Amino acid sequence: MQPTIDSELTFNPSDNFRQILSQLRDKFDDVPSYTENDELTLKDIQWIFDHRKNLPVPFHKLMRETDLSLPFPVFPPRSKELDARIQKYKAQEADREYRKMTANVSGSSSYKNGDESTSESLSQLMKEVNRQVIVVFQFVITVVTSFIFGYSAPYYLYGIVDVNFRLSLGLVFGFVVAVADLYFVIKYMLEVDGVIHRGPKEKNV
Repeated sequence: MQPTIDSELTFNPSDNFRQILSQLRDKFDDVPSYTENDELTLKDIQWIFDHRKNLPVPFHKLMRETDLSLPFPVFPPRSKELDARIQKYKAQEADREYRKMTANVSGSSSYKNGDESTSESLSQLMKEVNRQVIVVFQFVITVVTSFIFGYSAPYYLYGIVDVNFRLSLGLVFGFVVAVADLYFVIKYMLEVDGVIHRGPKEKNV
C-alpha cells in the first residue's frame, strides 16, 4: 500500500486572531463551525476574507500572525509478510557469514592437524627459497666478475693504466652481463610462479 496525504491545509491562528473571530461570531450567523481551539481551514479563511471589511485589523496582518500547518503523509502499517521476508533474508545473510567464519576456522584447523602435509609444504618452501637465493647470488657474482674482467683486461692485455677508461669499460661489461643475466633470472622466477611454462626440452635439461 502507498502512503496517503491529506490534501487539506490548516492554519493555526494567533490569540489576537482568535479574539477577532469570537467577535465576528457575535455579528454574523453564517460563521463557520469554529471553536477556540480549532485550526482554520481554507473555507474558514475564505469566509474571513469575504468579511474583511468588518475586521478591525487588515486581513494580511492577521495572516502574518497565522502559522500554516502542512499535511503529513500517513504510512500504512507494514504487512506481516514483508516483516517475515525481511527476517528470513537477515537469517540467511547471518548464516552465510557464519559459514564463511567456520570455513576459515576449519581450514586452519585441518592445516594444523596435517603434520605431514605441513612439513612437506615447509620443506618445499625452503627449497624454493634456497633456489631463489642461489639465483640472486649467482647474478651478483656474475655481474661483479664481469666488472672486474672489464676493469683488469685492458691492463693485463695492453698495459693501459688509465683508471677512468678501465672503470668505464668495467661498468659497460657489468651492465651488459647484468641485463643478459637479468633476463634469465626473471624468466626463472616466472617459471617458478607458474606464470610461464617450460618447454619439453627445458624440462629435460
